[in-house]
Amino acid sequence: MIFCLSGNFQNNILAETLCEDNALGRLPDARYAALDAQYAKEQEALSKEITELEKSVKGYNQGKRSAEKFIAMIDKYQDFDTMKQHNMTCGGNWRAEQA
Repeated sequence: MIFCLSGNFQNNILAETLCEDNALGRLPDARYAALDAQYAKEQEALSKEITELEKSVKGYNQGKRSAEKFIAMIDKYQDFDTMKQHNMTCGGNWRAEQA
């Protein structure tokens, strides 16, 4: 994603330079129009790619949080059999002990 943002930034600098060159008469109007159209296409493509990558990152982060919650739940109940066996040998009610 950093590459896309960098490309977007570089594209903006290039557009500014083209505009300045055209205004100063160093770049003919026809050539400026062609390059400006190309810039607009690239800018749109980069914007779409940035949006798609942001969605991917968001999905990854949500998946990561879900995995972390699942691992925490596994850790919480990892010793369930040990607690159950201890409860049976002590003759108590495990659910009552949890309350």
